[in-house]
Amino acid sequence: MLTFLEKRWNLVFVLFIVIVLASFFYWPAIAQPLMIAMVLITIGLFMLFAVKNHLGKYRAGELDGRQATRNIILEILGILLAATLAVLAGRQASGGISLLIGRLAESFWPGSGAALAILSAVLTALLVGLLVGFVVWKFWGRLIKKPNLS
Repeated sequence: MLTFLEKRWNLVFVLFIVIVLASFFYWPAIAQPLMIAMVLITIGLFMLFAVKNHLGKYRAGELDGRQATRNIILEILGILLAATLAVLAGRQASGGISLLIGRLAESFWPGSGAALAILSAVLTALLVGLLVGFVVWKFWGRLIKKPNLS
């Protein structure tokens, strides 16, 4: 099961997004809890994949116990840091952009402001989240690849 998820996590993630988007139209009351559950499940899966990766290296003899523990802790902290910063930065950026685009769209095409504001908020949050994730990945990766501490 874990190997299936590891190979096809992107398809599972797309399925989560489709379910959340469908819930906006059919069951709006459960859309927010579904989004929170999706984020928590995704973060949990990434942590599980990281632990499995480092335990595999430990069992293969590539890492000793101390290095494996250090790498697991740093990997989990990096995932949590990236997710937290991506959510906070995406929320801040999408709030301002959606307000601006919503007002601009309403002035050109009356009645379309709310839909374009939501779409711009989602796209802005995704782009900012990707950017923050990339930056954290680059800088945090240097810490993970640090040579042996013993």
